[in-house]
Amino acid sequence: MNGNPKTGGRDGFTLVELMIALLISVFLIAAVSTLYAQLYRQYKQQSRAAGTDIGSALGLNYLKNDIQAAGYGLPWSTISPVSYNEYIGNSPVARNADDSPGNPPRAIVPVAGGANGTNAFGDYLVIKSQSAAVNDTAAGKSTTLPTSGVPNPWTTGWAQANCANDPENLCPSDRVVVLSNLDKSPTLVYANNSYSPMYDDPPGNLALYASITNTTNMVYGVASAADAPNGLEMPFHRTDYFIAAGAQNDWDNQNVLVPKRCAPGTGELVKAVVNQSDGKFTYYPILDCAATMKVNFMRANGALADANAVSADNTAALVRQDVRQVRVFILAQEGQMDPSYTSGPIWLGDCASPPVASGICTSYPLAADQLHYRWKAYTVIEKPFNLGAQ
Repeated sequence: MNGNPKTGGRDGFTLVELMIALLISVFLIAAVSTLYAQLYRQYKQQSRAAGTDIGSALGLNYLKNDIQAAGYGLPWSTISPVSYNEYIGNSPVARNADDSPGNPPRAIVPVAGGANGTNAFGDYLVIKSQSAAVNDTAAGKSTTLPTSGVPNPWTTGWAQANCANDPENLCPSDRVVVLSNLDKSPTLVYANNSYSPMYDDPPGNLALYASITNTTNMVYGVASAADAPNGLEMPFHRTDYFIAAGAQNDWDNQNVLVPKRCAPGTGELVKAVVNQSDGKFTYYPILDCAATMKVNFMRANGALADANAVSADNTAALVRQDVRQVRVFILAQEGQMDPSYTSGPIWLGDCASPPVASGICTSYPLAADQLHYRWKAYTVIEKPFNLGAQ
């Protein structure tokens, strides 16, 4: 006979058994949910970190290339009556790096920042060269100008029609500068009340510049006619690297929008190009959620120095003599907030082990609302290749 005689032959579960089974199920579901939440949080953390690495690698290439090219095509001396503008926007920090109206431009200019400096997010780095622009088809191109005054003929047919897309050929209306005395002290050539002629429009436009020095000169492309319709603001390009956030750094109507996922107290590392048309900034964000930037240098004697020390190199000649390597350290958030994680002490720069506070090694004090984020120190160490003889 099947069944339990006490229940009239019907199988089933008692209330106690059901409650026990239900309790076990609740615990199992809670455990699985907790595990899922942890795995999902780790997945998002790793995905965000991977995305940050890819983005930073692409963005920091700008910085690497600009450091390597610092000084490219810059005059070591100018001749009277050369006069140019440089940065004329609203940034009080940027004006500290000006060499206008007539001094030879410094290839690299650091401005010390941080709590006691002029920029709340750490150091500030200025780089000047003929190739530091973004998306300007003329920037960085060069050619020779023989004593005959006849430049390479890129002004007819296919060559003229495709000059903007050619990595070597200048377009007829491109704004250029001419340097002479290349073996000793490259000098900016000034003729017809101008240092920025068009390349070859009308034909023969550069002939006067060749005859001034009676030697083969170098012609450097600076800006296309579209980017400098009324001539050059300055006989080179300038780009400033700094961390900016919101209205604090909303200079020249360049609004800085920090992503909502970024930790409080962070900003955007930007490449700020000084426009040849008006002398003001255009921002190009290159790294999200950046907290601070530190800039060190290796000097000619092999010693390391911080931005404050190297800022004393206040002439173009001192920069060429002193700077052998630029060392940039950027602290940025990696991934999203993780309540289960607490960050430890963070040191930035050329630090010994164990780290000791010095001019070249500093600690970054995390605020209370930054502790539950992971942080990564990006290091860019590059040698400028254009500070010696050109």
